[in-house]
Amino acid sequence: MRRLVLAVLVLFAFMASGAAAGPETGGQGGERGPLKVLVKPVAPFVMAREGGGVQGFSIDLWRAIAARLGRESEITMLPDIRALLAAVEAGEGDLAIAAITITAERERRMDFSHPYFRSGLQIMVPAGGESVIARAFSVVGALLAAPGFRAALIAIALLVLIAAHVIWLVERRRNRDFTRAWPLGLWDGIYWTVVTISTVGYGDKTPKTHAGRLIALVLIVFGYVAFAWFTATISASITVSRLEGEIRGPEDLAGHAVATVSGSTSEAWLSGVPGVEIVARPRFEDAVAALGSGEAEALVYDFPVLAHHAGSAEGRGRVRLVGPVFRREPYGIAFPVGSPLREEVNRALLGMVESGEMERLIRRWFGTVEQ
Repeated sequence: MRRLVLAVLVLFAFMASGAAAGPETGGQGGERGPLKVLVKPVAPFVMAREGGGVQGFSIDLWRAIAARLGRESEITMLPDIRALLAAVEAGEGDLAIAAITITAERERRMDFSHPYFRSGLQIMVPAGGESVIARAFSVVGALLAAPGFRAALIAIALLVLIAAHVIWLVERRRNRDFTRAWPLGLWDGIYWTVVTISTVGYGDKTPKTHAGRLIALVLIVFGYVAFAWFTATISASITVSRLEGEIRGPEDLAGHAVATVSGSTSEAWLSGVPGVEIVARPRFEDAVAALGSGEAEALVYDFPVLAHHAGSAEGRGRVRLVGPVFRREPYGIAFPVGSPLREEVNRALLGMVESGEMERLIRRWFGTVEQ
């Protein structure tokens, strides 16, 4: 009887130890199951491949890491950065890789690997190529909108009208060059005044009286100064308006409509720039469309993405990059909080850096290593 009880106890102990070990599963808790990798489209880091599948710098990077870990993986494409971060935070995947910037706010919601790419923001604008007529209308519109030009125009108009009336009143009775009747006589005075102060001096109308000649001398001296000031004001107004309207760097964005991607770090940065009208779109392609349609005058986003688009068939000749790369940002791989994969991935990343594999991968996709 004792042997029977002992045998039953040993059997129960064996069954309990087997149940505690449990079967091997995938995901974060397993060692051999495929990892669920979340990505979003962002060229050249993650791009859909013709005929199915995905490609890009981040895809090649992850495949190299997975090979070092000895793990299989399943890649799931999500539509945008908001959906990607929400899925990571909710634990719907083992990790996310694309072009995800590491920020303090995101670090509170999820974990990140060591940085693997040093990015930053840049500005993209239309390439230009407008017609001569369109440029002329643009210059005239800017000129009329300049307060300095309007003030100079009023001042020169008053000078011409006053001088024209005076010379007509003095010359109309003794000078056949000036019609005696108003307003044709005033028109003769306006014509003579403009010709005189502009130093053209056709000589077809000249004062005949001593008073008229005295007026002419005074007008030549003061009119020359007034006309030179008027000309200088026009030049200055055109120059200032053209400089103010041209976007050459981050400091020129105020007062302009600027496109970007919703939920991105570029949108967060733009929200702190006074006077900027933010045109936020859920996808990069939508932001590019807003720039192309004229809804936005510039687009601010991650510089590798902008550079790739500007050099592609869709962007070449249509857009150009302006200004320096600013607000440098590191990219990292995102994990749910407390993921045990983080340390393994970090070791794999460090191994790729030490072996030179990371440098070769960056050179293959970007042609240079600027980290």
